[in-house]
Amino acid sequence: MYMAKYDSQQHQTGASQKSQCSFYNRHKKLKSYNIVYSFSKTIEMDTPITPEEFIGQEPHLVELLEHHNNNNSFYDDLNTDCLKRIHTSWGYTFPSYSFYLGGQLNMNTLDRITESNINKAKELIDKKNKEYGEPANSYEAAGIKKAEEDFENIQKIIERYYKIQIHNFYRPPNPDIPNDLGGLGYQKIENSTRIGKTA
Repeated sequence: MYMAKYDSQQHQTGASQKSQCSFYNRHKKLKSYNIVYSFSKTIEMDTPITPEEFIGQEPHLVELLEHHNNNNSFYDDLNTDCLKRIHTSWGYTFPSYSFYLGGQLNMNTLDRITESNINKAKELIDKKNKEYGEPANSYEAAGIKKAEEDFENIQKIIERYYKIQIHNFYRPPNPDIPNDLGGLGYQKIENSTRIGKTA
């Protein structure tokens, strides 16, 4: 599939919105286990905005993995280990597999990761942090740290996914590919400007 040139270094940040959940601003160090973690880091991240063109077509985890595998050079500046690790754990159940978004929200790998789902996961993280406080041992602390790192990276991957998809949605035709009409967005705009016109 032809993809218009995309410079990932120019698109590391973009439009995003604040999660609506309240933030529990705590930064603690579990000294006895020498593990530093932040309860607020991932829930304070801006939730990736779903472009209007892709509302109802948000990616699920399988799509993110396949898009990464087919276009990995566009993600080379991001930490995508979470996708690789989840893929390894699927085994014979691929592609349908249960996982916890942010370590809290139970989802299936074929469920679309919407803004609402991301914000729900943040709310659950916030609620659990307030109710249970700091981890009981090093094992639990390490698990929380890994889940929050994965959640942060998933959000960055989704943001990059949308930037690439929008870029290609509006790309013009590639003159080097016979009969290439360009992206769907480009075609819609081209057709709308031709309404009532004759060649």
